[in-house]
Amino acid sequence: MIIVSVIVPFYNSSRTIKATLNSIINQSFKDFECIIINDDSNDNSLEIVENFIANDERFKVYYQKK
Repeated sequence: MIIVSVIVPFYNSSRTIKATLNSIINQSFKDFECIIINDDSNDNSLEIVENFIANDERFKVYYQKK
């Protein structure tokens, strides 16, 4: 059972989003879910996120249209 949810909203965060996700994944606590919300980015941050989470089912991305 997942007892911790981490929510990460982002908008045009290509310079920082990978470091943010690495920080989450490198925690010693491993029983979590990470909900990532794309706030209609128009840079390549979504591509970075999708590549990063491709092999980890704890991470899920959702899309927010403006």
